[in-house]
Amino acid sequence: MLLPGEMSGNLKKKKLVEQAIRYVKDRFMSRDLALSDVATAVGLSEKYMNLLVKDVTGTTINHLIIRLRMEEAARLLLDPGNRIYEICDRIGYADQDHFRESFKKQYGLTPTEYRNQAW
Repeated sequence: MLLPGEMSGNLKKKKLVEQAIRYVKDRFMSRDLALSDVATAVGLSEKYMNLLVKDVTGTTINHLIIRLRMEEAARLLLDPGNRIYEICDRIGYADQDHFRESFKKQYGLTPTEYRNQAW
């Protein structure tokens, strides 16, 4: 059974995590987005922010950013008018090879294979 102080502490942590996730969702396509930005926005240290998010969600801020970027890339790949290098730039990747590796790790297919499979 939780004590009243523990309950309010858990609610506080959950609200901080929700705030961090909202911040990431609003900015995940920015090439410069980093854990330090999220931690500063929420008012916590980077280490504590990452531990808190991982404790509540099971994932880190960096993995959340990558997942959101890959989901957006997958959505954009469904439109053949979107060139892969444009998608790469749009979701915050400066390096196409790094984007391709991240995408393949997430979906088991390269962006081109994913696009071809959709058609």
